[in-house]
Amino acid sequence: MSARPSTVPDRLTPAQDRILHKIANGLDTEATVLALNTTRGTVRVPVPSMSRWLGVSGRAALTALRDSAFSDVTQTVIPLRRTWNVEQAVGYLHSTSLAAPHLFMERRDNFESAVKTVLAEYAAGDVLTEDTAFAVLTAQRPSSREGR
Repeated sequence: MSARPSTVPDRLTPAQDRILHKIANGLDTEATVLALNTTRGTVRVPVPSMSRWLGVSGRAALTALRDSAFSDVTQTVIPLRRTWNVEQAVGYLHSTSLAAPHLFMERRDNFESAVKTVLAEYAAGDVLTEDTAFAVLTAQRPSSREGR
């Protein structure tokens, strides 16, 4: 299989920029939700793509945690292989806030056609295989193990 198309946006949307600004200034998810009068999902969903766009890797997050008061860090990597057909992949895209059907209005059919054309190049038959891994970081203060 050849290289996959990038899922990283060319630029941040205004909403992503506002979310990133709040997070960069130290607000957590809840405070960002309140400040922007939005939902938790709206704040959490764009963060991975923003991180890739900005070149922030899991390694940078790990380093930042280890340099903080939460320096007792455990990283667990969970590999995952999923298979999709092209219709399922389009359905998945529409289930995300970045490609929700209402965002395309009268261009929805054009979007779906373009996605299907691109995905067909990567499908073996009608099967797309996704190999990925989730890195889960858990962190605590070293002192939290004592006395609890």
